[in-house]
Amino acid sequence: MTSAKETGSEEPRPTHAITRDSEPKPRGNCIFATAPLPARPSSDPTLIGVWALRSDAQAPAEARRLARKALAPLCTDQTVIDDAVLMVSELTTNAVLHGRPPYELVVRHCGRDVLVDVVDGGFRAAPCRDAPADEEHGRGLSIVTHLSAGRCGWLPVTYLTRPEVHGKAAWFAIPATPVSEASC
Repeated sequence: MTSAKETGSEEPRPTHAITRDSEPKPRGNCIFATAPLPARPSSDPTLIGVWALRSDAQAPAEARRLARKALAPLCTDQTVIDDAVLMVSELTTNAVLHGRPPYELVVRHCGRDVLVDVVDGGFRAAPCRDAPADEEHGRGLSIVTHLSAGRCGWLPVTYLTRPEVHGKAAWFAIPATPVSEASC
């Protein structure tokens, strides 16, 4: 009998991920640069939507539009939606700049959380660094880490829109506050 390790078909394991209960140890302001941590929230997730994104510089705008529409029924707090859309924009921009097409946006409802993945065909995380104050770029992953309260990371995945393709998902979690639970 041949083991999965011998055939190279071993199931990918999360590389960089955290949960609400873990204590993040970021380099600078960025959790994406940390050592492997426990997996992201996963209690019986419900798929809300999955979209193949454009393979060009317009992908971040498309992802923002799709994310806002998908999050509206799950989050009544407009600030949470705005923050999530900004995080989607940052992760999609990183995918376009540092990853490889194809790109995919995935939104899942998972208990009291909404999980958002931005998937690209690369296998390395975008560089995470402390950008000097006068530099235009280099803060995206720090912004995601801050806005998600450290509930973010990346892991190897199989595309939902193209099951034969493998890549990585940069993800974050936000609190879900559906209309039925929100106070008026």
